[in-house]
Amino acid sequence: MADIVREVSRIKLRAGPRLKGNPARRKTSRSGAGMDGHNPKSIRTEGLQGEISAPAPAAGFSISALLDRLDQDRELLKELIEIFRQEFPRYKSEVQDAVAKRDLKRVSASGHALKGMFANLAAERAAELAGHLERLAKNADSESLPVALKALEDEFSTLLPMLDSSLVEARG
Repeated sequence: MADIVREVSRIKLRAGPRLKGNPARRKTSRSGAGMDGHNPKSIRTEGLQGEISAPAPAAGFSISALLDRLDQDRELLKELIEIFRQEFPRYKSEVQDAVAKRDLKRVSASGHALKGMFANLAAERAAELAGHLERLAKNADSESLPVALKALEDEFSTLLPMLDSSLVEARG
């Protein structure tokens, strides 16, 4: 994990102000409102199981949003996606193994790492699902982990071809 953190930090330094914001790192005040003044609503658990297991219509990924964050720098886009493609299989295996073994500490750590990776790529839905997995582990809700992992894996299967297509586009 240290390798990807170091590499993303290097890219962010190189990008300077072009790499705008990381939605996964919003700070909150004592009132619960984010720095942008947004106060998130509490989660209603009724029907949550159905929403988690229901397939999403499309991945929460926008190449144009990512390019906007990168100030249209296609070379930087290519680097970010290539780093992700190198590191992602390891974290995917880690979270799958941790869920299978009900290792809450590892689920939380790998869910957190995946959340950051997806947030850096402007893959909002995947970042949200990884964050949900992280929260379940932190709340010791091991019974819900397999369903949450399945939702994240479904998102992987939609998102990865989109990233590959974006990489081909950035190269060419």
